[in-house]
Order: sequence, then structure tokens, then C-alpha cells
Amino acid sequence: MNKTHFLFLLLSFLLVSCFKKNDNQAVPKEGKPNTISIIIDDQLWYGEVGDSIRNKLASAVLGLTKEEPLFTINQYPAKLLEGFVTDSRSIIVVKKAATEKFEVIKNKSLPYNTFRIYAKSVDDLICSIELNSTEIIKVIRETEIKKIQQDNSKSLLNPTVIKNKFHVGLQIPKGYEYMLHKKNFMWLKKEIISGNTSLLIYQIPINRLTKNSDIVGNIIRMRDSVGHYIKGRKSNTQMITGEDYAPYFSITSLQGMKTYETKGTWELKNDFMTGPFINYAIIDEAYKRILVIEGFCYSPSNQERDLMVELEAIIKSLKIERKINIKNKNKNK
Repeated sequence: MNKTHFLFLLLSFLLVSCFKKNDNQAVPKEGKPNTISIIIDDQLWYGEVGDSIRNKLASAVLGLTKEEPLFTINQYPAKLLEGFVTDSRSIIVVKKAATEKFEVIKNKSLPYNTFRIYAKSVDDLICSIELNSTEIIKVIRETEIKKIQQDNSKSLLNPTVIKNKFHVGLQIPKGYEYMLHKKNFMWLKKEIISGNTSLLIYQIPINRLTKNSDIVGNIIRMRDSVGHYIKGRKSNTQMITGEDYAPYFSITSLQGMKTYETKGTWELKNDFMTGPFINYAIIDEAYKRILVIEGFCYSPSNQERDLMVELEAIIKSLKIERKINIKNKNKNK
């Protein structure tokens, strides 16, 4: 092989390598879901300040069958500049400084959220973390929900069946299949490597949950009443609300309507299968109903947290059609 031929081959190899490198750089980074990068001095991280951060942002998620943190946290030393941490959706910078500061910077590209917590002393840093942790969690969770909904919107299940039956729109990604389709009840399921995820949509009379003051008890009875639709392989193995721990209950709002949010665990009666659920019971005055949308998963050998956030994102994509008053419409003609 002469020298000219060798140089030609070497140049070709370098050009191909450069093109491959550019192709890799062209692939947009998505960042890991429910993960936070924290830039903080090691001394602060392994002391009381770090304890405060972990207690707030890595506390156990409510309603799972196994203990998992609210967010996965990756810590980087303070000497690392913010600009070098570009593969995280959310970054928190914590440091001592002459001027106290708490600010939130939102971006359209990674990192989507940057939080800066500056204070003069350890005590002041802890105080700022305690005061602002609720806002930090809210912003990060909203970002995660929005990102999932954006990804789902790229390939959606045909919404016609659900829209015609319940007068609602839901951004359900392809991969879900209709398992059961009754008059006022629908079950969709998606198989995954570690198990499966499911969505239930059904409606009940508007006074069913508020007939007495025991709202939580009524929700449990409501769930268990439709549980016979979801069964194991053996007889008498319908799905029921887990009996070991009481569900977590709160009042929220979806589409501007009062909504009961319930998180807990489900199990198959007389069987070993179990998993977490999140249930939204929406008081829909226009249609004189309680619209119930629930997500639950079965993932015995893998994490449940991310699966439940994905189900929550689907449910929170809800759009309810406005009911048209036919009498008023005819009068206006």
C-alpha cells in the first residue's frame, strides 16, 4: 500500500467518524423522567442541608406497594458549572452566598427548570428549602406531566369510542387495547415488559358518593363494586381495594370541577396479584353524574412510580364536552 492510498483511507475514516458524531449530536436529549440534578457542595450535601433536600424531594411516594422516592436525585459538586449539566429536566443549585435568593427559571429546552437557592448560612438554606419545597415539587411534577402528554400526542388511540360514550376526550397513547366495553364502564389495558397498566372509565349517579359523610368509604365501595369486571385466572378473584392500608384521599379540581383524588393499592381477592391505583371521581353537574377515571398498574419486578405518573398524565389530559341546552338553542333560532 503506497503512502497516498493510506492517507486517502485515513481521511475517509475520519470523515465517516465525524458524520457519525454529528448524527449522535443531532439526536435531542430527553432527560430521565422524575429525576433531579442537584448542584451543591459536598459538605452541604452530606450535612443538614442535604438531609432537608432528601426529606422533601426523595420522600416515599404515597400509595405504592414498594418504597420509591418522589424523585431520583443525582448530586454534583458545586465546582461543576450549571451549563455542564444539560441532560436533566430539572436542576437545583444550592449554595452559600452573600445575597439570599430563591428563583425559578423555566426553559423550552433542557433543563426545563432551574431552581436557585442561595442563602448566607446553613440555617437559612434549610429554611428556604422548607419554605419553597412545595413549589419546587409542583413545578417539576407539572413539567413531567406535560412532557408525557407531549410524547403521547404523537401517537394516540382513536378517541371516538370514549367520546361517544362518555362525552370526554382523553389522550390515550397507542398500545392500549379495549378489554371490556359495557354500558357505563370501559377497561383499557397495555402490556409492558414488567407487567401491565390499565385505565378504567365509568360513570355513576351524581348523588352516589355524597349520600352520607363517609366519602372515602363510598369511594372504596364504588371501586369494589366494579372490581368484578377485573378478575384473575381463578374463580372468585375479583379486584378489590387493598385492605392492609387505608387509601390516601384529597380534594382537587379537574376541568374546573370538584374532584376526589384517591391513591392506594388494589389486590385480587384470593390471589397474590397487587399494585397501586390512582382514582379520580369528578362531580360533573352538567351531565348529572360522577365521572370516574382510574389508572392502575401491575409491575411486581420493576418500579411503579414512573408508570403511575404516566397514568396520571393520561387522566389529566381529560377534556369534557360542554353539554348543549337544546331548548335554549331552539329559542335562539
